[in-house]
Amino acid sequence: MLKKNVKLSTVIFATLVFCAGITVFTTMQKQKSEQTKVVEIVENTDDSDYNDECDYIPVIEVETKSSVIQHLFMPYVENEIDTEQAKENIENYTPEPETEAEPEPQMVIELIGEDYDNFLRIVEAEATGSDVAAKMMVANVIINRVKSPAFPSRVTDVIFQGNGEQFEPIRDGRFYTVTVTDSTVEAVNRALYGEDNSQGATFFATLYASRPGTWHAQNLEKLFEYGGHAYFGRR
Repeated sequence: MLKKNVKLSTVIFATLVFCAGITVFTTMQKQKSEQTKVVEIVENTDDSDYNDECDYIPVIEVETKSSVIQHLFMPYVENEIDTEQAKENIENYTPEPETEAEPEPQMVIELIGEDYDNFLRIVEAEATGSDVAAKMMVANVIINRVKSPAFPSRVTDVIFQGNGEQFEPIRDGRFYTVTVTDSTVEAVNRALYGEDNSQGATFFATLYASRPGTWHAQNLEKLFEYGGHAYFGRR
């Protein structure tokens, strides 16, 4: 009877072990199948298919020893290259020369009180209807006189020198009645700031008043003609 019980127990134990082995094998196969399915889903699915509500199993990429070393030393290499480049840039740097500010233009003569208004009027009266160049030459003669020791040193005094006998518009009154035009303002301003084509002339007269035998022709040196006037300098 005892031998039968031992034999029966052995059979039961073997049966239990066999069943346990089948259960373990089945469980392992199931887990392997599920893992394979998850990997296939992850590999075949775009990132855009996921949202906050779905389960996402990240794939962990294990770096090799060589890749870890490369990542550790790459920033140091890059910084070293940048430092060397910066050092080279500093050594080769040449500062741009500072440009001096251009000086503000200055008038060639000083104007006092009513000088500017009188200047405009005499040029307008002497060169009425002429172009800017002709008006500039009349203005240049006034300026040349102011700068010459042979004449007064102020514009108004030059215009009215000798009770106004120097300029015809003073004698006939046109000086007081003219309307100053924009071209005259331009001509006077350009002359005041240094534009000069007068060749140093200190006299001018109409072509009729400067014909042979006149005072200008006999006592002065004729320089040129322009805009209905002849221009003279002292001999």
